Amino acid sequence: MKKTLVGLAVFGTVATTFAAEPLVSAEWLADNPDAVVLDIRTIDAYLNGHVPGAVSTPYAEGWRATMNDVPGQLPHVAVMEQKIAQLGVDADEHVVIVTDGKSAGDYAPAARVYWTLKTLGHEEVSLLDGGFAGWSAANLEVANDLVEAEKGDFTANFNDAFLVDAATLASDLDQWQTVDARPKSYFDGEEKFTAARVAGTVPGSVNLLHASAFTSGDVVYFADVAKLKEVASSAGVDMSASQSATFCNTGHLGSTNWFVLSELLELPNTALFDGSMTEWTADEDRPVQTAKKGLGKIFGIFGG
Repeated sequence: MKKTLVGLAVFGTVATTFAAEPLVSAEWLADNPDAVVLDIRTIDAYLNGHVPGAVSTPYAEGWRATMNDVPGQLPHVAVMEQKIAQLGVDADEHVVIVTDGKSAGDYAPAARVYWTLKTLGHEEVSLLDGGFAGWSAANLEVANDLVEAEKGDFTANFNDAFLVDAATLASDLDQWQTVDARPKSYFDGEEKFTAARVAGTVPGSVNLLHASAFTSGDVVYFADVAKLKEVASSAGVDMSASQSATFCNTGHLGSTNWFVLSELLELPNTALFDGSMTEWTADEDRPVQTAKKGLGKIFGIFGG
């Protein structure tokens, strides 16, 4: 893959000094064909039509793993380093991640892959706003071939600032703002994810629905920054918090909230709790918060 030339038009000239924006448009991507495009949709969707030059890497195939009996974890760094290099990524290239773009749920895998690359030290990475649906809606060229990537020289440089585990969170919970991305029924403890031991949420959490970050329509885009700030504020997110952790059941939907808070709203020291409620509830000694009709919020100790 060629090195990406990332440019910003300024009064008819081009500057090549700025870092990758978290979101890029279909038009930007069409104008920057040297970007390494990773298509995380299923292989069938990819072969049915994709951005020219995009490499297929389905989200379900190796981007998460079961670690210490907890599903959805970041795989071993060495494994991911090899995987990303095999996709044709060089250390100095701009990577753009493409998802379907037809629903809010499509963006959780894309945000998780973005987070993975950032956690492994790759700074030049963006999501395609609108996904492949936006690319198609813009009437841009579509390819149907299977692109074979030439191995890149990607080397991981692990950044632990973007990741927090249950033990770390529990040891100093009152110092963390915890943000639950799940539907209210899970937040309140009325529903439980299969792999979680009990229902409920991390005590003291606020509930910022992952789907609230998007527009509606045949092509789904991220809302603008003003709207995202409004939604986060309404949910009780403190934008002055010293450190925050986003989560869900297995670090999937929580990745969307991490992307919104950390990358779009630039909330400092925001980490993803990728083990989420599955890891949190595995230890009976960790408290779980629930809500019951007419009683408001209560704290269930030892998973009660």
